[in-house]
Amino acid sequence: QENRANELIVRDGKFSGEVAEPILGRAAKLATLIELGYLDDARYARRFAEDKTEVLEYVPASVVVLEHVRPKYSCPHCQDQVVSQPAPHLPIEQGRPGPGMLAYVLASKYADHLPLHRLQGILQRCGIRPARSTLCGWVEQAATALQPLVEEMKRQVLKSPIVQSDDTPIPVLCKGKPHTRRGAMWVYLDQDHVIFEYTPTRAGTMLGFDVDKRQFVATTTAVAAA
Repeated sequence: QENRANELIVRDGKFSGEVAEPILGRAAKLATLIELGYLDDARYARRFAEDKTEVLEYVPASVVVLEHVRPKYSCPHCQDQVVSQPAPHLPIEQGRPGPGMLAYVLASKYADHLPLHRLQGILQRCGIRPARSTLCGWVEQAATALQPLVEEMKRQVLKSPIVQSDDTPIPVLCKGKPHTRRGAMWVYLDQDHVIFEYTPTRAGTMLGFDVDKRQFVATTTAVAAA
């Protein structure tokens, strides 16, 4: 069975290592033989066919400033003498990044595992250099904006008859203490969703699973509660 474009092809339950042909944009570059000097006398030349050579090329990403222009109108006979459209709704109130910029930062950090200081250098090649603290603020505020979606995903996971779960111990800095303590990053997944949850200890989770006759939580590792 072949998956969608850009995904590995699966045959007999195993990855073949081949990649399906991606759906790519195309740009044509027409070579002019007259300008290149291949024709002795262009007056007698007639084009009857063409040869094509496809080359995979990379077009660098770019950062643009999208300017929302809101005209103002004055009307002496209107209740409000000056009328203008409200400012566009943005993910971060009074912020500069648009939805596409925030999606790129989040995908780079969490899907591509790119630290923010490296992303800072990539954006610099695009013509901007936001401070690392600014990028951190974007990530934090984007997480707040996406929280309702996460809560809905949690509700969907709780409805699943079987939920797979596992945890990864992580060291956590303690303010005012010379050593770290151990926290836990949990992952919960059903057939459609994957949720990550941090807890200060491994004693339990904050997601609210109830192991009863209707629901069973399957953990991939058996560890004693700390």
